[in-house]
Amino acid sequence: RGCASCHRVDGRGQSVGPELTKVGGQMTAERLFESLVQPSKEVAPLFVPWQVTTSKGQTITGVQVARNGESITLSDAEGKRHQIKFADMD
Repeated sequence: RGCASCHRVDGRGQSVGPELTKVGGQMTAERLFESLVQPSKEVAPLFVPWQVTTSKGQTITGVQVARNGESITLSDAEGKRHQIKFADMD
C-alpha cells in the first residue's frame, strides 16, 4: 500500500489523509521519523476513520468528508466517496 494510498505528495496520491508535500518543514526530524515508523500513533480528529455497516450488510470504512441531517459521506482508501443515509445504517 504505502503512504500514497492515503496521502498526496506534489499532487500525486489520494486525499484521504493529510497533504504531505511540505510536512518536512513543519515537524522536527524526530516527530517526522516517528510518524513514518508509527503512522497511526497520532491521527488528527479530521482523519480518524469511520466504519459504517448498512442495513444490507455492507461495511464501509473511510474518513468523513461531509455530513448533513440525513446522511454522512465517507471517502475510502481509494478516494471513492460513499454517501450513506442514516436511515440505511444498521
